[in-house]
Parts: sequence; C-alpha cells; structure tokens
Amino acid sequence: TEQIENHIGYGCTRTDLHTHLNAILPSNELLELANECNLDVSKINSSIRMTRNGTFSEMLKIDRDRNNLIIKEIIKDGYINRLLQKIAESYKKHGIKYTEITAGEDVLKEIIKQNVDIDKIEQETGVKLRFLLLMHRSNTGKENRDKFISDEIQELIQNAKYIKGVDLCGNEDDGHE
Repeated sequence: TEQIENHIGYGCTRTDLHTHLNAILPSNELLELANECNLDVSKINSSIRMTRNGTFSEMLKIDRDRNNLIIKEIIKDGYINRLLQKIAESYKKHGIKYTEITAGEDVLKEIIKQNVDIDKIEQETGVKLRFLLLMHRSNTGKENRDKFISDEIQELIQNAKYIKGVDLCGNEDDGHE
C-alpha cells in the first residue's frame, strides 16, 4: 500500500476538466454560499436538487435554475471572489489540484472587472483555477467565429492568463455547424 501511495502521490495531480460553473458545487454548498451572499433561498431550495434518476430535461431545468437564480445573482451582487474561493475549497476537500471551468464571457469579464485575485485563491487552497470560454453550438459556425474573433473576446482572452481554451457547449447533433 505504501508503494502505491508513494507512486500515486509522485508527479500525479488530480484534475477536473470541463466542468460547467453552475454544476461545480453540490446543492447544499451552493445554498450555503447563497445564504452567505444574502440571497433569499427559500424559493430556490427544491428547484436545484437533482433526483438520482432524473431525466435529461429535469437536469437542464435544474442547471438553468442554478445558473439564473443563484450563480448570476451571486456574481451580480459582487460575490464572484467568494464563489471562486468556495469552488477551490470544495476541490481541495476532494484532493483536486487543477481544474478547467467552463464559463460564459459575462462571468470571465466580471472576474476581471471585480479584480478577483485568482493567484491568492490558488495560494490559499493549492487549487489551480483555469477557465474555458463557453461558446454555444446552437449558434451557427459564422456566429461563433464572428464572436470569437471580435475585439471584445480577443481582448478578454489576451488579458486573462487563466483562460486556457474554448468549450463548444450544447447537443452535438442539433443540426448546426
């Protein structure tokens, strides 16, 4: 056992790749954070819990509710630093040291606008936070290309050392380019 533990611990890093921002924290931790950020969670408690055998449609609704009712409000109210700290702390508890989180341009802009010190979060938790810019497959190839090469997105990517790539999100067989 000791040899296996030494081997696993040597040069190996637990990672979590391609997790969407609104799906990272378990419901109970997300609700705790919402309470910390003074959001009224009485109406959203049941709408963000997934049953063990839920359908894909139910998962999408829960995903939207988590994003629209909690994540967007936390960010809008200026608590994005606390959100990212909580995510890093949760990853630390699970032994994860590196993550690439899919997030929309609005979130990435807020990280810059609110001057979030990701380096400090990483130093405190030992978890390296990196991001993938979310692009929707439901847009046409031209829409995504135009968006990606826009000055706004290019400036965002150039000024954010923690953006590592792009994540094309959505159903692969929805008929779009």
